[in-house]
Parts: sequence; structure tokens; C-alpha cells
Amino acid sequence: MNRNMLRLSLLLLVLSSVVISILPQETSALSPSDFYYMDTGELPPVLFSHALHRSRGKTCGDCHSRIFQMKIGHADIDNAMTMKTMEKGKLCGSCHDGKWAFSVKSNCKQCHFK
Repeated sequence: MNRNMLRLSLLLLVLSSVVISILPQETSALSPSDFYYMDTGELPPVLFSHALHRSRGKTCGDCHSRIFQMKIGHADIDNAMTMKTMEKGKLCGSCHDGKWAFSVKSNCKQCHFK
């Protein structure tokens, strides 16, 4: 009986290790690189950091595909990425509203870098 329990325990250990290794590891996934959004008119470019947002507890699904597509270069669909749009609570402004995170209406240097 003890041998059977040992075999069963080892089998369960191996199976659980395999299952854990193939599950997505949201917390350990590498973040995509930071990028500059250059199309800002007269304002300085915006530096967006995936790593910074991840360090604040955000996951990919918090923004993708709810707010942004998960495709490089497709954040600004139909040139909607404007301060006016964000101030209305869309795109970045859906979180950066002064309640959830700092407001897009102030703290310009948080995003815009010279």
C-alpha cells in the first residue's frame, strides 16, 4: 500500500509540474518594450512604459483589447489619440482620470518628455 501511495504521489507531482509549466504565467511574462508616441502635434513625444504599468499591477487584459488593440502601431485608430479625446475619458483617459490614476488634464510631464 505504501508503494502505491508513493507512486501515486510521484505521478501527481509530475502531472502538476507539467500543468503548471504549460499554463500562461501572467505575472512572470516579459513586458513589451517601452515606446515613444511621436504624433503629438506641438507637445513633446509621449513615452509609454509597459513595465511601469505592469509594476502598478496592470495586466495586458486591462487595456488590450478593451481599450487598445494588441498590435504594434495600432494604438491610434482613426487619429483618435488626442488630448481632447483622452480628457473625455477615452483611450488613456479611461484610467488616467484623476480617480484611478493621475489625470491626463494635468501632470503633462508624466507622459510627455523633451
